Amino acid sequence: MRGAIFVGMDVVMAGRRLRALVLERTEARQEYERGIESGDAPILVERSAPGLYTANLGNIEHGKDVDVTLRYVQLLSCEQGGFRLTIPCTIAPRYGDRHLAGGLAPHENADADILSRYPLTLRLLLCGTLAGATVHCPSHPCQVGNTAEGTVVTLAPGAMPDRDCIFTISAPGRPSFALTGPDLDGRHLILAGFRPVFPAALSKPLCLKILADCSGSMAGDSIGSLKRGLTGLLAMLENGDHVSYSRFGSKVRLETPGFLRWSLESGDVRERLADAFARTEADMGGTEMERALLATFNDIRLPKDAPHAPCVLLITDGAVWDVDAVVHAARSSGERIFAIGVGSAPAESLLRQLALQTGGACAFVSPNEDIFPPLRNMVDRMRGPETDSLRVEWGRTPAWQSALPLRLYSGDTVHVFASFTGSAASRTAPILRWRGDGKECDLSAGIPDLIESDAIARLAGAARLEAAATPEEARSLALRYQLLSQHTALFLIHEQEGEKGMDFPALHQVPQMMAAGHGGFGSVRDRRCYAVVEDLGVPGGPSARGLGAGPYVPPVDADETTAFIKEAAACLASSRPALSPLGLLRDFEARAADGVHGLSQMARVFDALRLNGPERVFAAISAWVHMGEDAVGVLFLDWLRQRLADTYTMPEQTLLALQNLLAWLGCMARARAERVARANALFARIFAGIGPDTWGGQEKGAGAEDKAGK
Repeated sequence: MRGAIFVGMDVVMAGRRLRALVLERTEARQEYERGIESGDAPILVERSAPGLYTANLGNIEHGKDVDVTLRYVQLLSCEQGGFRLTIPCTIAPRYGDRHLAGGLAPHENADADILSRYPLTLRLLLCGTLAGATVHCPSHPCQVGNTAEGTVVTLAPGAMPDRDCIFTISAPGRPSFALTGPDLDGRHLILAGFRPVFPAALSKPLCLKILADCSGSMAGDSIGSLKRGLTGLLAMLENGDHVSYSRFGSKVRLETPGFLRWSLESGDVRERLADAFARTEADMGGTEMERALLATFNDIRLPKDAPHAPCVLLITDGAVWDVDAVVHAARSSGERIFAIGVGSAPAESLLRQLALQTGGACAFVSPNEDIFPPLRNMVDRMRGPETDSLRVEWGRTPAWQSALPLRLYSGDTVHVFASFTGSAASRTAPILRWRGDGKECDLSAGIPDLIESDAIARLAGAARLEAAATPEEARSLALRYQLLSQHTALFLIHEQEGEKGMDFPALHQVPQMMAAGHGGFGSVRDRRCYAVVEDLGVPGGPSARGLGAGPYVPPVDADETTAFIKEAAACLASSRPALSPLGLLRDFEARAADGVHGLSQMARVFDALRLNGPERVFAAISAWVHMGEDAVGVLFLDWLRQRLADTYTMPEQTLLALQNLLAWLGCMARARAERVARANALFARIFAGIGPDTWGGQEKGAGAEDKAGK
């Protein structure tokens, strides 16, 4: 998360609450091993790579509950009139060697298991100046309500950590601000936030290099977002712009021979780019991003009549392990990178570093968000005024100041920390000064407000840590400010009571859920209604239980069961599937004629089920029985072939492919037998009267039977 730092960990085990300390990394590891050997229960959290952390829990007995609370502080940055809060929930598979290129230890991994399913509950409280703000959640169905505490956002039942949890918050906020508080070393700190807004000016011509990630991981939702963005970009180009287009995967392909000069009067360039954009697919293998950036920097020469230095528009999911090499290539290029991260779990830390180190900007677009607004903002930033000579006047010389960005962009917040000797609160307003298009400009943050929390000190310490010149300085700062870093780790130990297990424990690595839609495996785009439900808990307000308003809540009595079945049957009647029941089986038979091999082939089967089958009913049953929609769809195929056994016999090869899919999705596991039985029972009631050419409807007398059963 941008600007987020870990500030602590609490653990409740066997009724005792423990708080972790930040220790030097080697010491923490030694303490952890000693705790393992003594039969106690140590917990160790380490930084594995930029933006990635590993939690090690030792000697946890089977069936024992451990409640772990990780605490962090984050500075929200207003960008283009709003805030975006992203809570990472999973790590999408990345290209390259996680150990050699990514720096992960041998026992660390970021593997995802397609069969893994975990529940996700989340409650977000917005208070202070954000109370009453307009909140949207493009990643999950959610409910919003106002309470005495502030605005409360909760995810609807059935949510899973298979994608980043995203909230966009529209609030006016303060244009600029300043806060002051004590530092941990006896000094006092000032945090200044500046949000400059530039007046409208003449639009400047672009010299734009478009670089599109067409690796296999971009298949599905991500390549769809990319292609929609490229198509929309055509409407943003103006006379005098210079444009080039390249694609990359395992290799780099220059789709244009250098720059093309854009002209509204001539349609040749438009047609050429439009044709190249239309042919763009996720068909280029791996993700050799460093090679692609170097080719973009070095092989596409700047035209002699270009008015400005080139900008690179990079659209990618950022799924690579070799972060350092990619950032180094970008930093030494002299060209600004404007990165747009797409997909349900893009690599945020890499893309933000690319933008920060080159003076560009970064934005993210989830599958259910429109890519056009952030793309429009990127183009506006590129055309904006040249800004340089940035400096802050504090009223006196600081002992230390955090680094300023290379460029300013209208509407984007810049946070700056400064440390001063003495403890007296400052009554001088910090002023940001810069030169924009040759003119001197300034912006005041106002008189600093006093804040007693140590949050400013921890955030400032993290900024100092990032700029540390030596490993020794970085280690000292991390220990002083109790920050988790590459030199430190969080550690605590629970001393077991009674008999201790002295056998060496077995290593068990907990897999993550596969990122939804990654590599074309399924899709999360438009799968459910993501509209925010207002008036949380108010009788008569909108309900999150209907088929059209997100996941269905499992019923608690027979009346509610019957109501759901009636609603599902009504939904089936109002939106008939594209194919007949027999046609759906025949379609699967054609797709599985040679078996179903590989994720992309499976994804096409699942997408066809959603496109041609009763998708909305699948979604409701999925939430009811707590199984993925793909699993429900394949289960329905198996139920349907048995239901139509008098008129249809599935070929042996097709039946084998169906059974393999059922096993692969975990539908044949004993642990899921009850859920499979519940799904089949719902199929029988919702699709009562189904035949080869008719989808049937709710069984007659269902309500009477349920009431009699009660």
